[in-house]
Amino acid sequence: MSMRAMALLSVAVVACGTAEQPSTERTDGSRGDAMLTLRDTFRISAEDADLTMVGYFTVSPDGRMVVTQPRDGQIKVFADSGPPLVVGRSGEGPGEFSNLTRIGWVGDTLWALDPNLMRVSRFDRDFTFLGATPHPMELVLDDGVADTAGGASGQFVQALLPGDALRILAPFSPSRRPRWAAGIDSGSNPLLRVTQDGRIVRRLAVVPPDRCMVRFAIGSSGSGMSRIPFCSGVLETSWEGGAEVAILLMTPPDLGSPVYSLTVINADGDTTLSRTYPYTPIPVTPRAVDSLRARVESSFASLPKLVRDARPDLEPAATYPPVRRLVLGRDHSLWLEEQHSEPGHHWLALSPTGDPVGRVWLAPNVVLKAADRGTIWATEEDPDGLLGLVRYRIE
Repeated sequence: MSMRAMALLSVAVVACGTAEQPSTERTDGSRGDAMLTLRDTFRISAEDADLTMVGYFTVSPDGRMVVTQPRDGQIKVFADSGPPLVVGRSGEGPGEFSNLTRIGWVGDTLWALDPNLMRVSRFDRDFTFLGATPHPMELVLDDGVADTAGGASGQFVQALLPGDALRILAPFSPSRRPRWAAGIDSGSNPLLRVTQDGRIVRRLAVVPPDRCMVRFAIGSSGSGMSRIPFCSGVLETSWEGGAEVAILLMTPPDLGSPVYSLTVINADGDTTLSRTYPYTPIPVTPRAVDSLRARVESSFASLPKLVRDARPDLEPAATYPPVRRLVLGRDHSLWLEEQHSEPGHHWLALSPTGDPVGRVWLAPNVVLKAADRGTIWATEEDPDGLLGLVRYRIE
């Protein structure tokens, strides 16, 4: 089959009536907001995109799609016309990458992280290399005293922030708690705003522990982690390269009223949104449980017997998580992929104040990567399993 072969139906267009529409009934039982009409305005086939894989995805201020190619140490930039622009290559020199991970924008500057080389590379709006700065090696409080107290279990640069600051995830050991971790529950993940040299400016947010993850012992000294099947836990966007962070905490019916709470924190640590939404739980089917168990058993089959024997047999949750994915829009809108009984991807769009503005349905082979209230950018898998790119206008 040709790599140009594309799925004929990528999105339901309500006005044209080209496909039967899924129900717009909300999971909380109320009448849903109107389905938003989508028109594709740009599409590049998998053959023309020539993507080895899609790592991180962002959109430039002028609307170009920017995609990392971690295997090649490259960033590909797609405009509406012409061949893609290739930025960087594998290596350790200026503008090169050993382990290209997250990318994002601060104004007209594209930044790219390389945790192997422990540096942040910067490019201008024309993707010319501007320079690189090293990751800080330690965290320093305002009094100038380095304070990891031996309790930091590693610090991870997540994003470049406005004001030439960094957002860092700083896990810690409760038994040797650093001063900057005072008052934080064990298992939580603090997000810190720090200067380039590691001085802590402030605590931005604390991502709560994920109750869905269970630690288990392996032998006399090892340990592993396993996830409770279908568990409703925490979704958050701190790893996605944006200056803001959204945190969604789901409460299943066995722990209280079924709700999910949504919080947004900006680059200065200010809470710009805090709202709670009810939902109607959807029961997990026996077929889904059997299917998941089969996949888990297959994934563990190649592991050592010691690990297989140690893995706990966790009871699946009775209901699905209400939200499958969470995306922060380029215009501070929020996009929640809701659990649904119909196939495809069912997205709820919220305004920056958390009010519903409409719903979008995307076909199973289309994965939303970025959005604002006027546009959706996505990958589109062809019948050969290769990825192209598509952009939709929201009407």
